[in-house]
Amino acid sequence: MAGKGTNTNGGAAQEVAAALAARPGSTAAVLAEAAGIGQSTATKALAALEASGQATRVPGGRGDNGRRQPDHWNPLQLTAPNPELQPAATSTGGDGARLRRGELVSWKLGAL
Repeated sequence: MAGKGTNTNGGAAQEVAAALAARPGSTAAVLAEAAGIGQSTATKALAALEASGQATRVPGGRGDNGRRQPDHWNPLQLTAPNPELQPAATSTGGDGARLRRGELVSWKLGAL
């Protein structure tokens, strides 16, 4: 009898990882729906993927009304470092502009 909540933690993590690869930048709710599991199970699986270095979380921050917005998740693909893709040694560009939250993650993922 397969259905929501019947996956083992390893199976849930694999299903969430597959959903995340197909839908980068999604919330835990979207990934849970795609994987066919409960949102709390997906959240735990995402935390495990983050701890093992397979996913990155972009905090959602606060909306205009002060409410917390959902976090967004991206897969992290492990590859050998490419010196051409490494950011400059400083956190600012030549014009003094600073990177915004999540911008470096997006840049690195887009370069892969």
